[in-house]
Amino acid sequence: MPNTKLLLMGGMLWAGAACAQPALPADAPGPTVVTSQDCPPAQPIRPPYFPPAMVREGRNGVVVLDLEVDACGRVTRASIQKKSRKEFDEAALGSVRDASLSAEQLTKVKDGHFQLEVAFQKPRNDIKPQRIDWPTTHGSPRYVVDDEPIGYSKASEANDAIQDPDGRMWMPPYMVNGSQFVQVGEPRHREFWYFLSVDRVPKLAVRYRPMMQEGEAVVRLAMICEDTEESCAKTRAVFMQGLPFAKARRDTR
Repeated sequence: MPNTKLLLMGGMLWAGAACAQPALPADAPGPTVVTSQDCPPAQPIRPPYFPPAMVREGRNGVVVLDLEVDACGRVTRASIQKKSRKEFDEAALGSVRDASLSAEQLTKVKDGHFQLEVAFQKPRNDIKPQRIDWPTTHGSPRYVVDDEPIGYSKASEANDAIQDPDGRMWMPPYMVNGSQFVQVGEPRHREFWYFLSVDRVPKLAVRYRPMMQEGEAVVRLAMICEDTEESCAKTRAVFMQGLPFAKARRDTR
């Protein structure tokens, strides 16, 4: 089965050489590549997220995925052929969610299947998860519901769009499997985003915007929660209590 290799080193993706393939008989039919205008624009396979816990432990691993694709090259199902640590397995599967194969990859599809090897290489010693640069003025702020729309309809859309421009990794404030934290923007206009995935699909996105309002430290919080209304209400109440390092100020009035 065709095999393409991705190599991830400390959060950086490197294109590895494709594994050698056995020669096909001269009369073997060539691959069928669909170029129909009905096919949606391809979303390429994304660099997998290198789990911070694996960075801290200096772990590496290799995950081999079997991807089932439709005529347009869209990944319809992904399964693990060769497992690694759970964190790497989930990161590899997350990288192909809603993805489509490139035209070159499509030529290597056989019987609707494409094999992908994702290698997580032990990070260099100088690559460490970054400490969150939370403003010192907001050690005990007041949390309020943000009146500015979050700008995304789904947590997965926000997760795909909100990335650190320098490819840095940030320590999640809650050490929950499937959680990610991203810090973006300049100090005076900085945003902090927390994501939580369920079964490798982002289902919760929380945006924090610390600011000063009339001399008071305030954090504006917006949230996308893909769950029942009751569950999301409980989740919002928990997050409105503040981050572990910046608990919500108690109103003493």
